[in-house]
Formats: sequence, structure tokens, C-alpha cells
Amino acid sequence: VAGHNPQMVRLIQGILAACFPLLVYLIAREFQKRKRLPTPVPLVAMFLTAAYPPAIFYTALLYRETVITFLLLIALWQLTRYAFDHRLRDLVGFSVFIGLTSLTDNRFLYYPVFLAGCLCLWSRDARTWVRFCVLSCSIVMAVIAPWTIRNYVVFHRFVPIAVSQQK
Repeated sequence: VAGHNPQMVRLIQGILAACFPLLVYLIAREFQKRKRLPTPVPLVAMFLTAAYPPAIFYTALLYRETVITFLLLIALWQLTRYAFDHRLRDLVGFSVFIGLTSLTDNRFLYYPVFLAGCLCLWSRDARTWVRFCVLSCSIVMAVIAPWTIRNYVVFHRFVPIAVSQQK
């Protein structure tokens, strides 16, 4: 976007990291609204996140962790909302942001499958976890599809997200 300007990357990372406390507050607030956490916990969590030294330190470095944390916090907020309300828009939001997180770090590609397995164990309603599994996996695949197609064109083989280094 701005050429090879590390200061611009640091600025964008700083803006993303400034959202961490708000996102942590929103996640804790979802629990607090349902009486699962005491009233002051969301504010305390927000202030502790804002004052957490490693979060401040790593924001200044040119690592992908700031972007991963930002995307993952949004995904967790959407997942928390879906867990309580079972609204389709929250499931879609979770899946889109897990897909984007997976493009940043491919280890997150397995989260929807893992969470569907957990939901299968805890849910009494089979439709709930089947819906979660099918929709979340489909949406994540749709999000990573352009990159997978690009990899097929470039590498002439099926590579979902990343190619590990070959020796």
C-alpha cells in the first residue's frame, strides 16, 4: 500500500493493537451480560490488556502476531456471541475472521473442525453442531479459496494456504 515503508507498517500495527483492549472488553462483556462474570470484569480485562507489556512491545516489531491477535480477537468475539445467541451472522463473522487468520497463520485452519468436535460433545442438539461444522468450514474454505487457486496456478499443485520449505 505504501511501498516498503516500515514506519507505515508500525503505524498500522499500532492502530490494530490499540483495538485489543476494546475487543477483550467486548468478549468479556458478552459473558458479563449473561451473568457468567461479575460486573467489573470487562473493564478490568480491558485495562489489563491495555497495560500488558508484551502486547505493547511486540506491536513495535515487524511481526505478524499483531495482525493475528487482532483477527483472532474479532473471531473470538463473534464466536462468543454465536455461542450465546446462535445467530447466523455471528457464525459467518467468526468463520470469515478465522479464514483471514488462517491466511496469516495456517495453524488456525483447524479451529472450526476442533470447535465443531467440542460442540458435538457438549451440545444436546445435533443440528446445532452440524450447522456450525458445515457452515463454518464452508465459509473458511470460501475465504481461503482465492489464495488456494493462486497457489495452484503458481505451483501447479493443490496447496491450500502455504508451502513449507523443501530441502
